Amino acid sequence: MSFNFADVEDFDLHIEASIPGYAHMVKILKELARYYYKPGTDIIDYGCTTGALLNSIKDTNGANLVGYDISDAQFNTEGQATLIKRDITKPELADTGRACVSISLFTLQFLSDREAALKSIFQAAKRGSILFVAEKIYLSDSRLNERLSSIHKQYKQNHFSPDEIMIKEAQLRGNMHCVTDHELMQELNELGSVYQLWQSGQFGLWAVEIKK
Repeated sequence: MSFNFADVEDFDLHIEASIPGYAHMVKILKELARYYYKPGTDIIDYGCTTGALLNSIKDTNGANLVGYDISDAQFNTEGQATLIKRDITKPELADTGRACVSISLFTLQFLSDREAALKSIFQAAKRGSILFVAEKIYLSDSRLNERLSSIHKQYKQNHFSPDEIMIKEAQLRGNMHCVTDHELMQELNELGSVYQLWQSGQFGLWAVEIKK
């Protein structure tokens, strides 16, 4: 049985409880999204889940807020964002060229075809626009990686029961496609200039200035 985020009662609280420093990371992202957006362009969230992040980006009058997700089970349609059920690895997504801000928060790690998703994101983005990518990564040093995993598990024990942690880990094992820090840099450098903005253990946030 695979893990399904649609089964999580409150996704936004769940991810905040799962990732140390998540709220601060999102604050950084939203502040920079407001800085980079331009009226008449798109702010696109790839893997938007509930759409809460998009709808919480304030002071972006004139921006078109769009969220894509493979499942519409958790869409909250009460906000101003337009939420669309769509596979972001498919080429139908890649024909706009209107995005001034693109967001991918812990989305690529669940995709078997990361290259296709990044190609779609790149083609939908304007030249000189900004892409924010947050991912769980594996470090090249296996011993350090194991220690960070252990520390993260200790953090989760403050929010989840041992059974909940064990069940989720078992369900995610075959569905996550995390890459190393070096591999992620190779992927992002193909799109433009890369800057790391935040890191907490194995979790990080990068900004990519799109070059075309």
